[in-house]
Amino acid sequence: MEAADKRWRRSTSAGLPARGEGRLWTDGHGLWFRKHLVSDPIVIPWPLVENLEVGKWHSGRWAWGLPQIKVIWRRDGERLSSGFLAGSTRARGLAILETLRQEHARSAKAKT
Repeated sequence: MEAADKRWRRSTSAGLPARGEGRLWTDGHGLWFRKHLVSDPIVIPWPLVENLEVGKWHSGRWAWGLPQIKVIWRRDGERLSSGFLAGSTRARGLAILETLRQEHARSAKAKT
């Protein structure tokens, strides 16, 4: 999947920051991210999430071999890939990915 991701381009949609460190959290509504020094978080509602993937690259950045979590989602007809470096070790990053997948699955079941 990594090779296909190289074709992504930066979205010009309002409210989507380029890069930056911040805080990532989830709830029953979706995945939230707030960059440091920015007051309003970005929310990716669970129903808009198509897939949760892992890779070593995102947005042209390599993270020293740590897994980068990629959230594939749609907003206003645009297919987006938002990447997050989560965890300071490979094992921790993969554990976070698994937690996100479980929460996404729970959200899908709750809608049915």
